[in-house]
Amino acid sequence: MAVTPTVLETWGITVEQLHQDALVSDMNRHPMFCDMQNMMESMLFGKEPENLLDDGSGQSGMGMDVKELSAMVQQVNETEVSTEDRLSDHVQHYDSKEAVMENAEKRVSRLEKEKTETKAAKKSIRDRLGEKKQQSEAKKAEKAVEKAVKKDKGQEL
Repeated sequence: MAVTPTVLETWGITVEQLHQDALVSDMNRHPMFCDMQNMMESMLFGKEPENLLDDGSGQSGMGMDVKELSAMVQQVNETEVSTEDRLSDHVQHYDSKEAVMENAEKRVSRLEKEKTETKAAKKSIRDRLGEKKQQSEAKKAEKAVEKAVKKDKGQEL
């Protein structure tokens, strides 16, 4: 439902009050996606609706990845939601630990980039052992050169 000046007048509130109420309300809810039957049961019987996006693994629920969820949101917006009620064609991800909401597709890209960078920064044990072996061999070679130089100096005297 669109909130028009007539609706605000009927409710007896200002745009500023509506905004403040919306902010307070938003701070007290968590993002949720549930089917209509589940939502109706929660409204009729006062039980907590089941969040289909929360499968406990931290991944998108319903067996869908971010691209599939985005396609679904776009399709629903195009076919079911009136233009004035449409919020976004993009799926958002809310990180409750960081209290941050971000575009889910950008989040996936950022996490993949961070994973690649972390992997590149971390060397395997084999790589680290190889480096240590090279360093050890270089030190042995330096000592051998120093020993040879000392021996040559001793013969010159």
